[in-house]
Amino acid sequence: MPFRYDLPIPKLFSPQPDTVRIAKWLIEEHAEVHRGTEIAVLETPKGQYIVMANGDGFLMKRYVQAGAEVSSTEPIASIGADGENVPYGRPHSLAAPANRKG
Repeated sequence: MPFRYDLPIPKLFSPQPDTVRIAKWLIEEHAEVHRGTEIAVLETPKGQYIVMANGDGFLMKRYVQAGAEVSSTEPIASIGADGENVPYGRPHSLAAPANRKG
C-alpha cells in the first residue's frame, strides 16, 4: 500500500457543526475497506451519522478514540490504498443518517 490518505468528517449538513463526537468505531485498525464500508458513527446536534469509505484499501490508523469530540475539519483516520483506489477528485468519506431503515 504505497499511498495513504486521511479520512475526514464528511460534509453532513449546512452549516457544518464545529465539533462532532465519535460515538463508536465500526471496524478495527488494519481492516479492509471498500467504497461504502461503514467505519464509524458520529453524533452531532442533529443526530447520528455513519461515516463510510469512498475508496478501497485498509484502515491504517484511527486518530481519535470512541467517545472523543473532534473538530469537524480534522481527519479521524487514515486509509492505505493502491494508487488506483484513492478517491481522487471525490470526497474521501461519505455519510448517511444512522437511523436509516434497511
